[in-house]
Amino acid sequence: MTDDHIEADRLVELAANGVLPTAAEDGHLAACADCRLERQLLSSARRLGTDAVLALDPAVVAARVRERLAGAPAPVAAWHRPKRWLTMLAAAAVLLFVVRLSLPERHAVPAATVLNELDGLSSEELEVVLATIPATALSVPRIDEMPLSELTADDLERVLRSMEDL
Repeated sequence: MTDDHIEADRLVELAANGVLPTAAEDGHLAACADCRLERQLLSSARRLGTDAVLALDPAVVAARVRERLAGAPAPVAAWHRPKRWLTMLAAAAVLLFVVRLSLPERHAVPAATVLNELDGLSSEELEVVLATIPATALSVPRIDEMPLSELTADDLERVLRSMEDL
């Protein structure tokens, strides 16, 4: 209870059936017309729909609900509609296209053997190492430089394996 009136939450409780006011609240309700009127308003509002609810027969209500549900067309799931499928498929294709364009380009170059121990050598030292490689090794044609029509089945297998390693 505030200095002037009973709190609104307490008036709702007092409007409920079976809740009695304290002696102080009872004295205030006798003296304050505003609080008394609000309590009567809340009590009237509480009783407003009771006659209509008591008149309802649950069996009749359930039968009417079943009738309306039986007459209504069955809802079709969104994923069953072909138009939705086409829209989703087009959106997925656009998304795939955008993602593919945003990825860095990968070049299908066969993986070369990396010799990390050569990184620290000067150009003169690299020339000495190159001179020690037999000439026959340098004259062998590289697969990536050969025309496609000249590749054998073994060459194609090596290319395929090197691409799988990327």
